[in-house]
Amino acid sequence: RTAVSTPHLDRQKVASAAGVLLEQLLDTLTWRYACSLPRKNPPSYTLGELSSAISGKLLSTLRVEQIDSDGTIHEIPLKPLIEACTQGSWIRNQVGAHFNIDEATISDNDVRQFAQNTLALADALQCDHCRQLPANNKTGEHWSCGGTCKKLRLHPLQKPA
Repeated sequence: RTAVSTPHLDRQKVASAAGVLLEQLLDTLTWRYACSLPRKNPPSYTLGELSSAISGKLLSTLRVEQIDSDGTIHEIPLKPLIEACTQGSWIRNQVGAHFNIDEATISDNDVRQFAQNTLALADALQCDHCRQLPANNKTGEHWSCGGTCKKLRLHPLQKPA
């Protein structure tokens, strides 16, 4: 967060870190929902493979509920957040992962926006209280955060048919 807001942006560092975080978040979602991915050994996937694996039906139904300390439920649809991240994921390759002569044509604002979009998705998927990602499905109704507070719910429980 600090690296994104500094006046002198370390473009490569920010784009690379945002790309790695986005890979982790998409990997978590594709794992939770058993999304189809090509078999690899080791199983390391590109941003394109991970984002393509989240089908339209699943993408349309993905949402989280964050429950604040007074019990108010805040619902956050994930589709716009995921789409904002994946539409900018090319920035990671152009600026943060590979040498590219055209990298200079990508503005600092574009790099910042990619990172901010990725952070927004991370904030939505991470419990505000215990800071855990959804990892528990014991309710049979939704995924909840991996901590003990259970104040984050990820819907749906299973990938739509």
